[in-house]
Amino acid sequence: MFIFDRMDNFLAHSTDNFILFILIGILVALSSLIIYGIYMKKIRNGDDHTLLLKFRIERQMFYALLLSLVFFLFFVPSES
Repeated sequence: MFIFDRMDNFLAHSTDNFILFILIGILVALSSLIIYGIYMKKIRNGDDHTLLLKFRIERQMFYALLLSLVFFLFFVPSES
């Protein structure tokens, strides 16, 4: 696939590119954890309705993670 070949070439070009790629991934992960923490603090622990809302948010986050892993496993070439 074209996009993964370009990404593979970009990462193999130098160690700085690889470190930049890892750094961007870490920043995205940390920012999503911070946003998740902010929303959970706003929701707080209250009644059953807020608990149900928390479970829905966590379920959607799990589905998004699962979908990204499936996309990565099925669409990234094995040579990468």
